[in-house]
Amino acid sequence: MADKPPPSHRYQLRQRRPPGTADSAPDRELPPLTTDSPQPSPPPAARMHGVSPRPDAFASDNMFRAARGSGVENMLLFREQPRQLAVLALVVAAVSYFSFTHDSQDVTENVRNGLSTGVLIFLVYCFLQTRDGLMVRPHPGLWRVVHGCSVVYLLLLAAMSVQNRDGAILSMQFFFPEVGSLAKSPAGVKLECDINGNTIYRGVSSIWFLAHVTGWWGKMCMFRDWRFCWVLSVAFEFLELTFQFVIPDFQECWWDSLFMDLLGANLLGMFLGRVTLWLLETKEYDWSGKKEKKMGYVLLVLSQFTPISWSQYHWEVFSSFKRFAQVMFALFVCLLVELNAFFLLNTLSIPKESNFNAYRLALMFLIGIPGAAEYYEFLSNPEALRLGQNAWMILSVASFEVLVWVKFSANGVLFADAPPALVALPILAFVCMFSVWVACFFVAQGRRQRAADVDGSQPPQVTTWGKLDVLFWLSFTPLVALAAQWAY
Repeated sequence: MADKPPPSHRYQLRQRRPPGTADSAPDRELPPLTTDSPQPSPPPAARMHGVSPRPDAFASDNMFRAARGSGVENMLLFREQPRQLAVLALVVAAVSYFSFTHDSQDVTENVRNGLSTGVLIFLVYCFLQTRDGLMVRPHPGLWRVVHGCSVVYLLLLAAMSVQNRDGAILSMQFFFPEVGSLAKSPAGVKLECDINGNTIYRGVSSIWFLAHVTGWWGKMCMFRDWRFCWVLSVAFEFLELTFQFVIPDFQECWWDSLFMDLLGANLLGMFLGRVTLWLLETKEYDWSGKKEKKMGYVLLVLSQFTPISWSQYHWEVFSSFKRFAQVMFALFVCLLVELNAFFLLNTLSIPKESNFNAYRLALMFLIGIPGAAEYYEFLSNPEALRLGQNAWMILSVASFEVLVWVKFSANGVLFADAPPALVALPILAFVCMFSVWVACFFVAQGRRQRAADVDGSQPPQVTTWGKLDVLFWLSFTPLVALAAQWAY
């Protein structure tokens, strides 16, 4: 029997279906994600011309590459070719040259060179041997190296977690000498919150305004949903108000937090991200190589740094309690990653200008885009039985970052004071009221679904305001008390 040709459909994320439900589009069926099924041998042409058979023969455990089959190769600017021995020879020659031409008596420099060489060898291994994720352009090896960098960062966090604070700072100083030089910000410093042309211009022209715009542009490209990003933005502003007793730098003027950040830079970044998604989603790019129409060189280069699909995500938060919990978990992890940056700065005395901050932000952004896509695929695709490697890595990094700053926050480094009542009580009231709403909402939804199953009809869509809607919005009213934490 001839091998079944790879599907030619456009890669599309789908909703999870109950077992046994027929697919409405049989040609969209993904191949079975198993390593036990026999794999077709590469065609003779591929063996003759040295083209790697990896997409068809070795990627059956990779749902993203398996879904596209050999079509992945047609979307790459640089075709994968087996150059393992050549790369190995090049790396050995480079390391040999460096080892015989650099003979320092400085112990710190020797340790730094040794660690850097070890990291280089590991990243070369990742480039050649590790499996692919969702990102494959301009070359899958580039994103394998990005994943390898996240592994190196995870190993660094794990090594720091088994040391004391001084030892962890000393370990980081091998690569970032400025670590440990940050003086703790004094609490209770009064901010100048006058609104005038100078303060507004200073806020808009600051590097932090641009950082907010860029960051929220990236988050919109990750999650591709207005509501998710807006909830994430509002939630982080509340977290800044909540943790001012821990990190004094969180205190801002009311107009800076409300208009410059929340309604200004954050909203602008989301808008630019949505425009980016709209352009990439609707513009006809010739990625398959089968059409005669060619895109411009600039668009071709830019498209090589994009995922396979820019389709909009539909998280369907309230479709079921399971989906609600899964989306809330993603929201929690995102907020945790944001908070970890500030807690690490304060526990390890890292200045804001340190290169460590820029490298960490870039790394989390690079693994965040495929990580969010992998997590969405895991929720929506019934054939996705395993969590993607980048999504797993984000969760692992966030967990070990928490382990590091929790361990080093003792002796008054962090949480020297208990949370004030004006912060703890509103948060507690919100959690209780919102939990009651969640329980009532999904119990009522379950009753409507069961009644519809008995009648054989669709569950009714509630379009009018009811008691649950009132309870939903009332649960957020205690958080208004946190506005007292702003500087006026």
